[in-house]
Amino acid sequence: MVCFCHIPLSHVPASFAKMNLSFTPPTIPLQMNAALALGFGNSMRLDMAIALWMQNLRLPSLKLNGGLMAQLKIALGMFDLFDLPKLQAQLALGVQSLKANALPKLAFLAKLNLAAVLQLAMVARLQLALDALKINLSAWAPTPTMSMRIAPFALKPPQLVMGQMLLGVPIALKFSETLGVPVSRLGSHFRALASIKPPSLGISVQAMMKICMALEAIMTIKAAFGVNALSPAGLSSIAAKLKLYAGLPLPVIPPLNLQAKLDGLPSLPDLKLGAGALPPSGLSLQLPQIPILPTLNLLATLAITLNANFNISPCGPGGCAFG
Repeated sequence: MVCFCHIPLSHVPASFAKMNLSFTPPTIPLQMNAALALGFGNSMRLDMAIALWMQNLRLPSLKLNGGLMAQLKIALGMFDLFDLPKLQAQLALGVQSLKANALPKLAFLAKLNLAAVLQLAMVARLQLALDALKINLSAWAPTPTMSMRIAPFALKPPQLVMGQMLLGVPIALKFSETLGVPVSRLGSHFRALASIKPPSLGISVQAMMKICMALEAIMTIKAAFGVNALSPAGLSSIAAKLKLYAGLPLPVIPPLNLQAKLDGLPSLPDLKLGAGALPPSGLSLQLPQIPILPTLNLLATLAITLNANFNISPCGPGGCAFG
């Protein structure tokens, strides 16, 4: 359930006041992309590992809208999508508490210029990717011969589509199991779900998205560079690190769009889980567009990012002032 009525949001504006959000956007060192493109560290580059696994993959027929299933997975973390009357009650409560408690404290985020923060969040994602591969860029010593080792993105569009569908298999099976009907008969439930009209959030969808983007970017920056990353001292430390990276020898100009493609990839264990769950007879589920999903996902994302930034969670059962 998503509800914001019983969480301490009064200190949030003060917390942001301590952050410097108007700094000069950092230049992303090409060396960060190059190190990831070269695939150093203790594991194979993710796109290559997935491509290698998919080479010998033999699956029964599979037809799913992977993007829609991904949205359903986010919403399932906070809402009961199986009991539609209960879902509507949860949604009404969540929106009411959003308007009464969360928006008065968070609406200022929709008015901020986030260019610098979003740029730094891109740097943070690169740093987290380097950390995941145990690449210490400060100790990196590339040589000109390394230029031959940069490989292009290893996955083709059909493989990316297959990956999205595999991620959706456990979600489809969860609906089937919970509702007690075969996947082929889930259509009526999803048509009923699609008939629910999105409520007004009391703020534009674009403004709500900007609030979530700000919280998610700050969460990522803190994860990469520490909880005080956006303090004056933290930003100076990051600037010094990026200056060090930019001074390293560069073996070759890496493909600049490579890391953007790598960022969107799922984990290999998640793909294997989907492939292992696929019934021998295959799986096919044609879903309608579900207008309520963007609203559900915005509320869920807001709750997740608030908890990540300030260690505050939405109300539990019985804790809601509107319940």
